[in-house]
Amino acid sequence: MTEQLKELPKALCSLYGQLPTIHEDGRANYGNYATLPGILGILLPALSKNGLAVVQTFEQGEDRPVLVTSLLHTSGERIDSRLPLISNSGRNIQHDLAGAISYFRRYALLAILGIAPGIVDDDAGAADLDPQPAAKPAPVPAAAKPKLQQQGNSAKPIILSAMAKSATKVINKVASEEQAKETRTKLTAYKNTGELSEAEHDHLLKLLTEREKLISK
Repeated sequence: MTEQLKELPKALCSLYGQLPTIHEDGRANYGNYATLPGILGILLPALSKNGLAVVQTFEQGEDRPVLVTSLLHTSGERIDSRLPLISNSGRNIQHDLAGAISYFRRYALLAILGIAPGIVDDDAGAADLDPQPAAKPAPVPAAAKPKLQQQGNSAKPIILSAMAKSATKVINKVASEEQAKETRTKLTAYKNTGELSEAEHDHLLKLLTEREKLISK
């Protein structure tokens, strides 16, 4: 990031006044989500009108590739972000990496601009390049509740964030070991991007573990 940003913030303010709602135009087993082509189709013309451009490239990190997203302005000012790519393992490596790239590109793009789709983008199954029919869900365990209880008998429950509630619904639909594995990876990604707190992440992992026990019976 350039030391002093003057023109770039002005351009962003102008951009915010011109952008229409970004709709969730894609469907996956875990719900609707805003696709990368849909996001770019809305953003690129508006970015160009305001002297802005977004470039996404890759670097090799210590143990995994890193997605580099750069927001550039015609004045020479810029903002850069780096996000390690987290992908599933055990399937086709190229398939997993391609899915992770598409998923994280969307999140990094929206994050660097400070915007979001009209509804929470919670599909993390973005990695699924070949859509699969949703399996019939097993009975929902009674433990899956939208509140996180703190330690201690007198502690008040903490209301979960919208993202955590959405993740709870996803967990309740897990019907196979493969779906459980993918969901665990998604929870880690949400925690790393700050969309889930540490406490919410731990709570959801417990729910997922209980779900795994239920579907293995």
